[in-house]
This record gives sequence, C-alpha cells and structure tokens, in this order.
Amino acid sequence: MLYSKGFIGSQLFFSIVKNRYIPCFLLFTVSFFSPWGSGMQNHGPFDFSKIFIFFSFLIIVYWLLFTKNKFNTYPRFLNFFNFFVLIHTMIVYLVLYPNELTFGYVGESHLQSGFIKVKEAPGMFLVRYFSFMTFGYAISKLVYDKKRFTIVAIALGFGLACVMLIGGYKAVYSNFVEIRFSGGFLDPNAFGILTVTTLLLNICVLFEKKNGKWIRRLSILPIIFGVIGTLFSGSRGAFLGLICGIIFFFVFLKKLNILLQTFVLIFTIAILLNYYLPPYIYEMVTVRASIEKVKDDKGAGRLDVWKDYLLQFSKYGLTGVGLNRSREAIKDTYSHRFSVTHNHYLAQIVEFGIAGIILFVIGIAELLMGLLAKNRNKNNTDTIFISALLFSMLIMVFFINPEGQREYWLVLGICCGRLSSNYQCETNNKLGSNVIY
Repeated sequence: MLYSKGFIGSQLFFSIVKNRYIPCFLLFTVSFFSPWGSGMQNHGPFDFSKIFIFFSFLIIVYWLLFTKNKFNTYPRFLNFFNFFVLIHTMIVYLVLYPNELTFGYVGESHLQSGFIKVKEAPGMFLVRYFSFMTFGYAISKLVYDKKRFTIVAIALGFGLACVMLIGGYKAVYSNFVEIRFSGGFLDPNAFGILTVTTLLLNICVLFEKKNGKWIRRLSILPIIFGVIGTLFSGSRGAFLGLICGIIFFFVFLKKLNILLQTFVLIFTIAILLNYYLPPYIYEMVTVRASIEKVKDDKGAGRLDVWKDYLLQFSKYGLTGVGLNRSREAIKDTYSHRFSVTHNHYLAQIVEFGIAGIILFVIGIAELLMGLLAKNRNKNNTDTIFISALLFSMLIMVFFINPEGQREYWLVLGICCGRLSSNYQCETNNKLGSNVIY
C-alpha cells in the first residue's frame, strides 16, 4: 500500500513537472535574464548575471530529467564535433597538462566606472564551456515549436530593453568620439551580438501571421531596442552580421509581400533614426564603420593577431593546443599583442587542429543546409528568418571568440531545434501536446 501511494505520488510529481507550462516558464526566464551579464554588476544589491546562471541550471536539470533522446536534435557532425572536443579536452588536461587544470579566480581587472572583470583559472573556463554546450542541447530540445520560439524572442527582447533602460556598462575611449555601450556585458562586441540576435528574432515574430495581434505588436519594442542597441554598441562585426542576415533573408525568401513589409520596416526605422539619433552616436558609428578607420586600426588589431597565429600553424595544425590554450601557440612569437584569436573559426583550428575545424565546418554547413532544404517546398517565413539569424551569427563570430557568449549557444540551440521540429511535432500530434521528448 505504501509502495502504491509512493508510486502514485511520484507519477503525479513527474506529471506536474512535465506540464507544458514549466518549460515555457523556464524558457521565458532564461531568455529574459540572458542579457543581464557582468555589465549589470553595479546596478543592484547583487550581481544580476547570477540570475541567468540559476535559471540555465534549472533548464539543464529539466532537460536531463524529463526529456528523451537528448542529443538527436543536433546535426550528426555537430555531435561528432562536440564529442571530439570533449575527448580532446580530457586528453589535454588530464593526460598532457594536468597541472594546468586549476579552478577558482586568479585576479581581476578594474574597468571604467568601477566595473571589475574577473580573471578565471582554466578549469573555470572548461566548466563554463561545457555548461553552455549542455545548455545549447537543452534549448534545442525545448524550443521545438513556434509558440516556444515566440516566448524566447519576446523574453529576450524585453530583457534587453530592461538592461538598456537601467543602464549597464559603457566605455569612453581616448579620443572621446567612441562612446560604446556594452549594456549587460563588459564587451560592446558581445552586446552587439545580443542586439542583432534580438532584432532578427523579433522581426520573425512580427511577420509570423499565426501569432496574435498583440504578440506581434509586442515584438515592435524589442525591434526598436535591437536597432538602437546595435548602433550604440559600435560593433562593426554586428553591423556586418546584421546586413548579411538581411541580405540572406531577401535572397532566399520568395514571398513578395513579406519582402515589401520588411523593406518598409527598415525604411521607417532609418527615417526615425535620422531624426532622433543622438549626434555623438551618429558620429561614432560613422567613424567606426568607415573604410579608413578599418584600414587604420586593422580591425582593432585583429589582422595582426590573425597573422601571428597563422605564422605558427606548424605548432597546432595537426593536433591543436587544447581548449582555452590558443595563446600557447604564439606566446614566444607574437608581434602585436598576447591575445586570443578573436576569430571563432581560427580558434577551432588552433585549439583542435585540422580534424576539429573540419568537423565544425561540416556540422555548421549541415545545420544551415538542412534548414534551407527543409524550407525548400514550404517557404516558411520563420524558417528563412532563423536561417538568416544563423548566417548572421556565423558572420559575427568571425571577429570574436563566442564560447562564453550566451546568445551564441541560444541561437545554436534554436536553429537545431527548428531543424528537428518536423519529427517532434508529428510525434507530439500523435501522443499528446504534453509529451516531452
């Protein structure tokens, strides 16, 4: 009898937790607090960035306990790449360099306005990296329909709006022309990725006819903040990623009415910005986006950094130097500065060698081509927008290392979830709407 009551109680508990409202709540909270990073450390009684960590942990726990076939949403070669990274990292840190596997914090840098950037031991980076990798799998499993996609987009947009209204971090550079806003982060380029992601996600929500009138109206506010935030970030990578994403959308979408509506939206935003954009922002964007500026500073020194790494190809080309060890390749030969690669693709080959970059590129190509192939006969606006978002992200990460960027893993999860959603939705229709896969 006791066993029977305990069994019934456990079944009831699992039934409640697996209810569709629980994952929706988790997706909303984790998306809303995603923009709340270290740039918000001075705007409350505690570090607001920890809120995202808490809810991302909950969503990972939910994924572990209440989903099945946990890895089938990612394309095959992306799974191969992730498994390769795991094995490679274990060999590097447990066999070759075990003395480097330390945890904790090893120092801090003091930034403008009293902000602090903490320096982590290598072990902390590994924990964060594999936690984000797991987070991506969880997102791909839970964001499998348009309703949950809309929840993520709207929540991310309103989280961004709150961060921008509260304040966040900004840096004034030596020439006082470049006043770049970083929002919830300490890096304006990371903030640029967030704003472009928010902008494209909510444009998708706006043009999805199946969304209700009020949902579509709600998406307008995140779109406005996304545009303003992208400009305030001064991130040339974000500018280029946004432009490439929009071009991608125009090339692959075959619906003339949506194309015209998108053009009208862009034209309207451009007119409003011309009238209301603060003069110093216009001047900063104009200076940073100019060809002369790019030639003068060589992409903020990136060209010199890339050259330093490429000249040392023989040190890492075959086996790679290991996750978060890229600077080992240039520590004795660098000519510009002792820096990470500032290029996600270069980082893959430096850290994981030829095999790593091949698996990664094939996996990403498999994801992008799969999305386009899935949409070939249906011409769904939202799938094209998601493909454009992925393409935009692939452009932006050419200029940064996004391993610690929350939106990178969020976008990767959303795209993989959309790629696998056909199977999930068909099964869901057969077994009931509350089934968790």
